[in-house]
Amino acid sequence: MTRSGFKSLNKDMTNQYGMKFKEGKTYSLPETTILTKGVNGTGFHFTPYLEDTLAYVNGLEEDICIATVTALGDILTFSDPFNYYGYDNLTATSKIRIDHIMSREEIINHMLTRPENAIIRFISGYKLTREEITQIENTYPDRIMVALAIKYYQEKDKKAYEKAYEKGLYR
Repeated sequence: MTRSGFKSLNKDMTNQYGMKFKEGKTYSLPETTILTKGVNGTGFHFTPYLEDTLAYVNGLEEDICIATVTALGDILTFSDPFNYYGYDNLTATSKIRIDHIMSREEIINHMLTRPENAIIRFISGYKLTREEITQIENTYPDRIMVALAIKYYQEKDKKAYEKAYEKGLYR
């Protein structure tokens, strides 16, 4: 069984455990390894939605890579009980192929096709350029929650939600 998804990596193409990955390569666990649930469980982790990968890297503060991947081995899907942002689709596989390292343009273009709640999660975890913010604002005009996420996460206005609430812009 195969399943496609996304995996975020540090800019040097390592995961949070220091394992280095390369585009086009396939990685396998030893055959005797049993997949286990959890962020610290066994397996190569990925998510079906690009924005959900950002729960596991510091994309607001550091340059990161996002890869498209294909799970080629056993697959185990589970919720991350320690993540309160609602990232429910963490998946582990015993064999993964790193298909493609996405460019920034590909990442933004992909996200501009996603629903509002997905773009808000993306804004909260990926450092955007001014031009990228403008693209998002033009794609989601008059969306108060998108605008607030940009102010809070990208422009670092830590009172953005409080100010909007006081003005009655959302409840």
